[in-house]
Amino acid sequence: MIERTLLIIWGIWLLVILVAAFRVFGFLFERRRQDRRWGNGTKNQQPVALILPVKGFDLQATPRFFDSIFAQNYRDYRVIVCFESWDDPVAAWLCEHLEVGPGNPVWTHPEADDGLRSVTLVCAGVSMGEGQKVHNQIAAFRDLTGNDAVIAFADADIVCGPDWLARLVAPINQGTHPLASTYRWLVPKRPTLPNQLASVINGSITTQGGGELTNVLWGGSMAISRTVFDELDVPSLFAGSLNDDLRLAKAARKAGHKIAFVRSLIIPTVVDFNWRTFFEFTKRQYTQVKFFSPILYTGINLVLGFYVLGAATIIAALVYGYFYAWIPVAAAYVIDQFRALARQQVYLSLFPENGIRQKLFAAGWLEHMLTPFWIILHWLLLASTWTQNRITWAGITYRIHSISKTQILHRPAITDRLPAGAPGLAMLGSLHDRKRGRYTQPIIPVTTRAEEQPITFTTATDDPTVAQSYDYLIPMTPTKAASVTSTSLGVIGLMISGASLYNPYEGDGSTVATQSNFSVKNVDGVDVWFLDDCSGHPTPMGQYHYHALPKCVTATVDTTDGPSHIIGIAFDGYPIYGDRDINGNQLTADDLDECNGITSVTPEFTGGVYHY
Repeated sequence: MIERTLLIIWGIWLLVILVAAFRVFGFLFERRRQDRRWGNGTKNQQPVALILPVKGFDLQATPRFFDSIFAQNYRDYRVIVCFESWDDPVAAWLCEHLEVGPGNPVWTHPEADDGLRSVTLVCAGVSMGEGQKVHNQIAAFRDLTGNDAVIAFADADIVCGPDWLARLVAPINQGTHPLASTYRWLVPKRPTLPNQLASVINGSITTQGGGELTNVLWGGSMAISRTVFDELDVPSLFAGSLNDDLRLAKAARKAGHKIAFVRSLIIPTVVDFNWRTFFEFTKRQYTQVKFFSPILYTGINLVLGFYVLGAATIIAALVYGYFYAWIPVAAAYVIDQFRALARQQVYLSLFPENGIRQKLFAAGWLEHMLTPFWIILHWLLLASTWTQNRITWAGITYRIHSISKTQILHRPAITDRLPAGAPGLAMLGSLHDRKRGRYTQPIIPVTTRAEEQPITFTTATDDPTVAQSYDYLIPMTPTKAASVTSTSLGVIGLMISGASLYNPYEGDGSTVATQSNFSVKNVDGVDVWFLDDCSGHPTPMGQYHYHALPKCVTATVDTTDGPSHIIGIAFDGYPIYGDRDINGNQLTADDLDECNGITSVTPEFTGGVYHY
């Protein structure tokens, strides 16, 4: 009797694994069907109001996000940026570059034929009884006009292409669905176990979604027709709620409206977790699912719980020497291999960038070799939310009493300030170029001996890359941080030439600039390289910067076989040198720490100094 029961359990267990694998295989087929149905989203484009709730400023992510949002290939859209306070650094940054403020919060695009009509800043103030993000959105709703036929939403941590908006709202514009959404695929920034586990677990969720009966909305990218928005009375629906996407999805489905899950729009999201932040992130997500989508929460519990039950009985049978328990183990292993390969084909078809593909491939060993481990961990994290009703989100601690009642337990004061070296908006640089009638040309370095005069740079005629003034605070007595953090995009140091130093990556945060150099012909038919001979180029706003060791700078202070001299200072206060030690020997990566630094004697510091 026990043996028969175990065989039934194992049979159902394998069936669940097989169904999950077939859903991954079906993802690609359904994606192709959707692409044929909706195309690239250029048909029947209706006016869109795009609402962006934001908080804080990240040197790497924030400029890239707004540059992509303001460059959408869409016929008619306007952007509403909503935040808690005018003191928020992202608000200060936008005010500075768009030349708007509390008394004049609207920037209007000067070119009438551009798809982006305007950018409106909305200060929502402090939330008292709902999530701050939801509170910001409710404030943005008051700015909607009768011309806004579609309302779209995006989170400020997404990375989107120029066709993102058109493809997101295509199901609405073409009348197949009144609501549309997609989802994210977490990409490990570093190949650590928490990052890779987060990526694999998230990828398993992403490739299981898309059925008409189970689709929900994801607040990172979602849209709703104005007709359904008014029908559901979304401002009232959101009142008192912590959550926006699941709350709206549940109300829409209850009213009989279908939700489109746009598979080809899956968004790669780079994450860098440690164990604590990984657990907090997962528990925060599932606590919200528990309150705002209880049927989905119950279904996930049943599926993961049955998998754990099946795995536990197999382990117990093997411990007691039941040989035939190896049969479901072998069958599950084979299915896991096919499912992992199918999931690999999904992300290869979604993400053409080699950097993203390599990071996802590096996490694939968990899918091939340790599926039971990460699924059991997934279930344990889910089980930890069974009695939880408190979460911390964007620094604010909440208690969820119900779907329409939220209590704020702790709110930190806004102390962040706009960081030094924040770049400008690429859109404004392009406008500047078009007004001049030509585009920015690379600047040409002129190398001279340091003892004669500092390095200067000449510019092409009408080039906006001219002398600029910046204020930076650099510590005179630097101290090492307690933990290592990755450098951000934007300025990370200053060189003796007067130019800025950036990290090795381009705007996507993963493409190494020096490994992706290319040339185009300028108006005179001359090949112009993306990076010049000094490993540098200007931003759209004209800030010239280096992405690697600038040989034209080291040539002004170093001899061919001598030691490297100081060529710059990093924003943490430590000096920057070339690639030779005090004896003129070439340094290698093995000589440096994980920050590309070393403590050694230099010509300027005979007693030794930590430097890059």
